[in-house]
Amino acid sequence: MKTLPNEPAYPIETIHEEFLGMSKREYFASMALQGLVSNDSCKADIVISKEMADTYAQDAVTLADALIKALNK
Repeated sequence: MKTLPNEPAYPIETIHEEFLGMSKREYFASMALQGLVSNDSCKADIVISKEMADTYAQDAVTLADALIKALNK
């Protein structure tokens, strides 16, 4: 079974055969981002710069894509 990045993470079909919610890729990226920012170097009293936030976001997407690729092997 393939994991398609744009399939819904928690599908709920509507009357119009659309799906609500985030995609699997978005869900995986959000979980990766949560892990990245919760490490010891990211304390509540540290201000995250825009550059650091951009890096975390890109890293989360990279990890999500890698997970999808690994699941499809």
